Amino acid sequence: MTVSVVEVLKTPDAVTTSQTVTSSGMSVGDTLVIFYGSDYYQLSNMPDATSTAGTLSLLGSVDIGTNLGHIKAYLCPVTTGGAQTVTFPNHIDCDIYGSVLRISSTVTQDGSTGTNFDSSSTSASEVASGVTTTASDRLLCIAWLATLTGAIPGGDTAYTAPGTMTKRSESDANNFSSMMVCTEAIPTAGATGTRTATWQTARPFGAISVAVGSSTPTGQPKNGAFLPLLL
Repeated sequence: MTVSVVEVLKTPDAVTTSQTVTSSGMSVGDTLVIFYGSDYYQLSNMPDATSTAGTLSLLGSVDIGTNLGHIKAYLCPVTTGGAQTVTFPNHIDCDIYGSVLRISSTVTQDGSTGTNFDSSSTSASEVASGVTTTASDRLLCIAWLATLTGAIPGGDTAYTAPGTMTKRSESDANNFSSMMVCTEAIPTAGATGTRTATWQTARPFGAISVAVGSSTPTGQPKNGAFLPLLL
């Protein structure tokens, strides 16, 4: 069954306080893929995101470096429908970023990997590691976080996404950093290969790649419903 993104939520630009985003309406059996970024301090002090829709499980994290930036990735099965929320808590007055992908099926993690770079990075090309998928019809989800960016002209256009991927969100802190989230359908099993995003100039960055696949069998209705038997 193909994994389909039906809603994307993101935090505003240049925010340093806790942020809550609200879905237009979730269904029990949906799944949230959540990326939470921070541009400063330490990963060990970074709190976890939460949701009224269900319980988050941590898929992985990236530590770009102390006072540089961090990313956490989560999976959240939706167990409470309706206009539910996801909250990204403040991380010691850092600029924070949140992006939520709502998927219209129950999914499982098929692999994840993080990529760390430090302040010696000398290229504007930001390469996210690939993952290995074990079956067909996966969705590759990647978050990049550029740090120490300086002024960001042009609003939400600082990043250029890889050519094969769809940009789902980008949040900028006008003087510090920016996080972009992209997705790509992966039709066959195997290694996905790396994906390269482009920033305006060289700077330290991190990226985390996650592959998810539907665990709802093709033709099986969601939410425990049954199809009528026609005689």
